Amino acid sequence: TTETEPIEILNTAGITLSTEDMVDIASFTQGEGGTIVINRLSTVNIKFDDTINAYGVYATTVGDALFELGLSVKNEDAINYSFDSPIENGMVISIDTAFSVSLSADGNTTKYAIIEGTVSDLLTLAGIELGTDDYTKPSLDTQLSAGMKVNVYRVTYAEITETEDIAFSTKKTNDSTLNQGTQKVIKNGVKGSKDVTYNVKYVNGKEASREAISEVITK
Repeated sequence: TTETEPIEILNTAGITLSTEDMVDIASFTQGEGGTIVINRLSTVNIKFDDTINAYGVYATTVGDALFELGLSVKNEDAINYSFDSPIENGMVISIDTAFSVSLSADGNTTKYAIIEGTVSDLLTLAGIELGTDDYTKPSLDTQLSAGMKVNVYRVTYAEITETEDIAFSTKKTNDSTLNQGTQKVIKNGVKGSKDVTYNVKYVNGKEASREAISEVITK
């Protein structure tokens, strides 16, 4: 161009400016040339979880727009655009903020950052498998929420046999040869014994309940 004024150069090039556009001529020297940078104001809609707000930005990429707005996105957060995606006027940038939950299983407690899901999804993320009788609190279909503590309970069963006493019975009879109020032991009682087999339920290694399934009197 033979023009020397930036605005005339833009007019010659057929570039129209709006009142919100910013022109950067820091790299342009009148009469010598250089680079004229036009920063156009775009409207982007930022959706945080369930809330949408509109912002005006001059950035050209999603990452620069978030930086311009002072919005921090963590690695655990979910965003529907990559940081180097170009800005489009009116676009909706959706950011789902991760929250922390803790999982206690097999003697270990670990915190996880998660966007959404159920207790079952958390176990899948952690690589935890439940046995037939194992269970969790809260239950597997419970929706996760910030700060939730999830516990896994391992259930096992074992049969054990214990020897137990059998109490002897006492029989009292009246004896007219004894003075009133006097007692005499004819024969001392002896405790019996029996072997009782129990089906014992253990939860996380501790006995939770037991049920007698058989017994054999041995004495």
